[in-house]
Amino acid sequence: AGAISVVCTYPLDLTRAQLAVLRRHKDPTANMSFYRVITDNYRNRGFVGLFRGLVPTVVGILPYSGIAFAFNEQGKRKIQLLTGRDLTTVE
Repeated sequence: AGAISVVCTYPLDLTRAQLAVLRRHKDPTANMSFYRVITDNYRNRGFVGLFRGLVPTVVGILPYSGIAFAFNEQGKRKIQLLTGRDLTTVE
């Protein structure tokens, strides 16, 4: 689930990072809107350019997601052993 959410939102995050760099290194009065940065990126690099750098990001999120899932499952098992019943979705 973590990797899927990263893939879905990566073009937006990449554009946000590019916009931050552009505003810092160029004229602050330049009209660099979010829409302009993402469309320029698409125009210059194509669809693949929107996902440039995705692999290192996904490789970085996989261990995090796996560890979080493992801790969640172990926590649920401990609570089930302590309470002697199955947990509800709210718990």
